[in-house]
Amino acid sequence: MALGNWFELDPEKDNSDPADEYFRGCRETWEDANCSEIYEKTLQTLRKCHLYSHQFTFMDPKLVDEWGYNRAWSGPLMFIHFAPEPYFTLLQQRQPPALVLFAFFGALLHGLDDYWFMEGWGRSIVEVVEDVLGAYWKPWISWPLQVVEMEQT
Repeated sequence: MALGNWFELDPEKDNSDPADEYFRGCRETWEDANCSEIYEKTLQTLRKCHLYSHQFTFMDPKLVDEWGYNRAWSGPLMFIHFAPEPYFTLLQQRQPPALVLFAFFGALLHGLDDYWFMEGWGRSIVEVVEDVLGAYWKPWISWPLQVVEMEQT
C-alpha cells in the first residue's frame, strides 16, 4: 500500500497549521513522567497524521488523483498503525497523558464524521476522555472539545 509522502513528512519542519500549537501543548501533561519518550513518539505520530490530512487542503488535485485512495481520511487511521505499541498499554491503564493524546486522536477522527461508517466515533472518544479525566485536565483537551463542538471557543 502506497502512503504518498508519509515517510517524508516532518511535523517539526513542515507544520504551519495553527492547530499544531494545541498538539504541542500536550507535552505539559508528561513533563516529569517516566514514560515521556513513549508519549513524545505518540504525539509526533498524531501531529504527522494531522499534517498528512491537512496537506490535502492545499495539494494540487492532479497529485491527489495520482495517490488514488490514500487521501485526507487516511491520516487519522494511520495513527492506529504507527503509534508506539506501549502507548496503547498506557491508554488501557487510563494514564492521563495517554488519555489526553487519545482525545486528540478523537478530534482527528471527528474530521471523518461525513462518512456514515465513522459518524460519531471521534466525538464519542472525546466525550469519554473528558468524563474519565475530569475538570483538572480540561485545559489540555480544550482543542479536541472545540473540534467536536462540545466547548465554545
